[in-house]
Amino acid sequence: MKTCEFCGKEFEPNKYAGRPQIYCSGYCKQVAQHVKAGRFTKETALKRLALRGATVPCARCGVAVTITRRVRNPEAPQYCSYDCSVRNRNTHDYHRNTVLKYLYNITIEDYDAMFAAQNGLCAICNEPPKGRRFSVDHNHKTGRVRGLLCNPCNIAVGHFEANPDAILKYLQRHGEGGTV
Repeated sequence: MKTCEFCGKEFEPNKYAGRPQIYCSGYCKQVAQHVKAGRFTKETALKRLALRGATVPCARCGVAVTITRRVRNPEAPQYCSYDCSVRNRNTHDYHRNTVLKYLYNITIEDYDAMFAAQNGLCAICNEPPKGRRFSVDHNHKTGRVRGLLCNPCNIAVGHFEANPDAILKYLQRHGEGGTV
């Protein structure tokens, strides 16, 4: 019996192999080469290896799933079938979360926390949303999220940000009174 140099598992070497075996399987050999090349750490590789043969619940329906293939991301949800995987991806929250993460680097939970902190009202006019969900107000230069705004306020802030000097000149010129 020999001990695998990568995973530490004992194995019976193939007596017909031309070279001495140092890994228990082709998978261990391949992963060891990736670790040596610096593509990922040994800890991550061992986590992936430990998941092989493990039984975990399906992320959508809860049925027990035995993992028989390689797992790229050990923290990723596992599904019992392609159908469960596709149905889970097609949910509204999945798409909303993907868009929020991509555009503003926030999650649905972050959005909901901001909504609760603003008591469900626009950060500028203190009104509930008009017709649709609040827009995420953010600085276009830094990407930093400032708050949640109703659509009219979000459009107004966008115009003000685009040309702040013209708005200030207009307000200074016309002051309190109108021209009519």
